[in-house]
Amino acid sequence: MTNVMREKPLEGIRKNARAFVEKCLECCGTSVTSSLCNSFRLSMMEAAAECKDHMAAGIDTTGDGLCSLMWELSQPHNHGIQERLHQELSQAPPGISLDDLPYLEAVLKEALRLAPPIPMSLRDVPSGGWTIGGYYVLEGTIVSCQPYSVHRLNKDVFPRPDTFWPEKWN
Repeated sequence: MTNVMREKPLEGIRKNARAFVEKCLECCGTSVTSSLCNSFRLSMMEAAAECKDHMAAGIDTTGDGLCSLMWELSQPHNHGIQERLHQELSQAPPGISLDDLPYLEAVLKEALRLAPPIPMSLRDVPSGGWTIGGYYVLEGTIVSCQPYSVHRLNKDVFPRPDTFWPEKWN
């Protein structure tokens, strides 16, 4: 048996979490450590959980979004989109910010519209309530929005809602 297996399970988790968060915070510097543990009054376990959650959220959503984008660009009927994007990227001057490439931005927006990596968002209605679509919603009520549906319901806003069509953003 290894030493880890002899430890009580919670002790092993705490030890690994501490090592994990220390490594994360080592990369960020001591100001982040102070912020997480002092300003927000987080324990080492809570800080480790925050680091893990943010890393997992960023990895999963980025991976899912890029996977959908690559699939769209690989489709034979989207060859022209792939060519236009390649042309913009290959002709961009050295050092240009990616924010200054309009077709790249349109392609990314369209990929996120067509296959949003986050299936829904939840939000509390603020004090005073809201009127949404003609209905009054009390403050504190949790409301939800599914981007997949929203981006397909109104064909006046998103014509050809099931088609990968970056030009709509220009």
